[in-house]
This record gives sequence, C-alpha cells and structure tokens, in this order.
Amino acid sequence: MSEFLRCPFCGARPKHGDGPKRSCQLHGDEYHDYRVWCGTNYESAHARAELPSRELAAKVWNTRAEP
Repeated sequence: MSEFLRCPFCGARPKHGDGPKRSCQLHGDEYHDYRVWCGTNYESAHARAELPSRELAAKVWNTRAEP
C-alpha cells in the first residue's frame, strides 16, 4: 500500500480517496481517478493531484524538487 508524505507546503497530512465517477467518452465505461490533496476540500486545496491509481497518485504527490 502506498503512503503519502506530508504536504510540501504546509506540512499537514494530506487527504486522499477516489474522485467522482466518470464515463469514458470513447467506450462508456465508468471509472474514477484517485485524488490526494491538502486543504478543506479538493476544489479549494492549496496542493492537489488527480491520477488514475492510488500508486501513481502517491508517486506524484511524494515527488519533491531537489534543493
């Protein structure tokens, strides 16, 4: 299971979970991306990422710039 590092901006623990259900425009299949964010809610978060899987969301969220 992928763990999420603290927010790179404020240091808080991020919230994460499945995004809303969507339908594939090409095939009509339902899916939802995995979201990770820091803030009250995803829409107003000061840091956020939305990717196809939890593992990819963790990899992107946990990437930090080199000083």
